[in-house]
Amino acid sequence: MNSIATSSTPIETNGELELAGTSVSRGVAVGKAVCLFGEKLQFFRVDIAGHDLQTEIDRFRAALNAAKYQLNQLTNVSGDLPPSASGIFDVHLMILEHSSFAEGVENYLAVHLVNAEWALKTVSDEHVSRQSSVTDQGIGERYIDVQDVAERVMNALDGSDNSTDFLTENAVVIASMVRPSTLVELSRHRPLAIVTEYGGWTSHAFIMAREMRIPAVTGIADIFRVIADGDLLLVDGYNGKIILRPSADRVSKSENVRDPVQDEILIPPGHLEDPRTLDGHAIVIRANAENIESAAELHLQGARGIGLLRSEYLFGQRIGSFPTGDEQTRAYSSIAKLVGENGLRIRTFDVNADQLSFSGSGRERNPSLGLRAIRLSFADEENFRTQIRSILRASAGNNVDIVLPMISGLYEIYRAKNVIENEKTSLRQAGVEAGDPRVGVMIEVPSAVLMIDEIVKNVDFVCLGTNDLVQYLLAVDRDNGSVADWYQTLHPAVLRSIKTVIRAADMADIPAVMCGEMAGSPFYTPLLIGLGAREFSMNLNAIAAVRNVIAGISFEEAFDLAGQVAAASTASDVEAKLRQFYMEKWPHLFESNLRIS
Repeated sequence: MNSIATSSTPIETNGELELAGTSVSRGVAVGKAVCLFGEKLQFFRVDIAGHDLQTEIDRFRAALNAAKYQLNQLTNVSGDLPPSASGIFDVHLMILEHSSFAEGVENYLAVHLVNAEWALKTVSDEHVSRQSSVTDQGIGERYIDVQDVAERVMNALDGSDNSTDFLTENAVVIASMVRPSTLVELSRHRPLAIVTEYGGWTSHAFIMAREMRIPAVTGIADIFRVIADGDLLLVDGYNGKIILRPSADRVSKSENVRDPVQDEILIPPGHLEDPRTLDGHAIVIRANAENIESAAELHLQGARGIGLLRSEYLFGQRIGSFPTGDEQTRAYSSIAKLVGENGLRIRTFDVNADQLSFSGSGRERNPSLGLRAIRLSFADEENFRTQIRSILRASAGNNVDIVLPMISGLYEIYRAKNVIENEKTSLRQAGVEAGDPRVGVMIEVPSAVLMIDEIVKNVDFVCLGTNDLVQYLLAVDRDNGSVADWYQTLHPAVLRSIKTVIRAADMADIPAVMCGEMAGSPFYTPLLIGLGAREFSMNLNAIAAVRNVIAGISFEEAFDLAGQVAAASTASDVEAKLRQFYMEKWPHLFESNLRIS
């Protein structure tokens, strides 16, 4: 999702003003606007004499230490903080302590002999520019973390104190952008909702908002021109809409909108059962995970193990460089022991060359089609072998599998499996225990779909990465807001590709796992089951709602739905058929929540 505000025209009806944006955290809330203006401190360049250099360096270091202290305090804040908070602030601390950021500021001071404020601004702007140009949605938006850190240090230079005591109990926070540390500070007062001009689904702040179950909408252009302090707002985090000055009738109806998360039933460890359709077909639900904290919640959320561990989360602890083999082995082993027999599937590093450092030299013009994922692993085989050895060591005595990303054909599978076998033999010859992990692949490029009959004969399972599959099938940059209308998950070509892959996996008697946002949306669940999906892997916060839908439908009905949809010729036709079918067959599941999420 692109981090650019939309430009849709507000619609005024009977005194209400409707603003269209993008949902980034589900839910509905009504409250009064509290505008949070960014603190852009005003300063200018000051040239200093050589004998004043140490004074500026000392000022910067003191501010740096103050910022570190504040971050450590934030991670120790009592209260109901989201699970990702500590990890996010670990990233912020790493930016301050172990990246080129602080060193770059001091080098700039020494070379240019300027005041600390100017050096900090210049260096942080360079880092932000480089990071924000990365097209990968998850890592590209880390520029917000750099901005957050830089502003914290700048405030420490200025002696500013950011207090959030101004929030009322029914506050809807309005901001150009909300940074992760700001959200943690705001969480003490538990805002009802968040509305911003900029941000994206994978922004750290909105990941935290979803974990805290705070409705959030982004993409509201010129936000401070249309919303003022004290305005009554209805925030619809399902449809991505804001209603300014909602009527009493509108507010009353919003109170009856059912949040599927409210139906969540926490499942005690040892009592987990796969959800079943009304006619007895079991569906396996696994979780996507990015850290050990996610793994610890699996049983309570109703997940059978981890279907996709995004191993690149380890880069958050070592910005700009690969984690060591021992670090990886410890991380994978810890998670594998947590999930136990339910299993852990580790996707090898799915990054591109631009994401490995803040360096701007030799940047790729189109990283999505460049040296990334399995291609980068082969280009840097030493680090790929290090990761494979770590996974093999962690798999000894544990149920661990390997997932290879962005596979386009058989050559990559042959080469990767050869590396795995070589490293397994080397470890055992050295007297090191190594397991026998199964090997699967991500199906996310068109060539893999066309080669699927051959691919399934050479792997143990396949994972359908729907986000990239849609992007590459339809030639639509999923991070580019200007072509968002062409990113159509329900495009007939996408559905046919999914069915083709699932059918080939069934013929080869191997699992086909649905991954990506499509797998975690209750709206798509019946259709995917009708297309043959029997295993899903999704974010933790989506599991309860998907389990609820599975328990309320029959496989026979889902199969009938897929048959009707097969005759549709456009994405809009598919969506219309889905809505009609849902209201006829399952109004109890969808009548209050009939929306694509």
